[in-house]
Amino acid sequence: MAAIRAQERVVELGKKSRRATISPYDRKSPSYQPVYTEDQIRLVLKLHSEGMRRADIARKLGFEPHTVNNIYNRYRIVHGKLRKTWR
Repeated sequence: MAAIRAQERVVELGKKSRRATISPYDRKSPSYQPVYTEDQIRLVLKLHSEGMRRADIARKLGFEPHTVNNIYNRYRIVHGKLRKTWR
């Protein structure tokens, strides 16, 4: 019972202090900035469709290789518009 009460107190403290519940990685946070822009996503997809390797794209744009891989796996251009793929 004491553990449950302790959890309830932590929740209450979180409700009183907005600052304690906002993370800079939370998309609702005013300080959130995406890692890459829509133009950079389009450029990654364009370069990959032209046959450039993902590691070369990362070097050219100054991204980490996993970032280029994530962009390639998460986004597609459908009818000229950028769409996020859902799995």
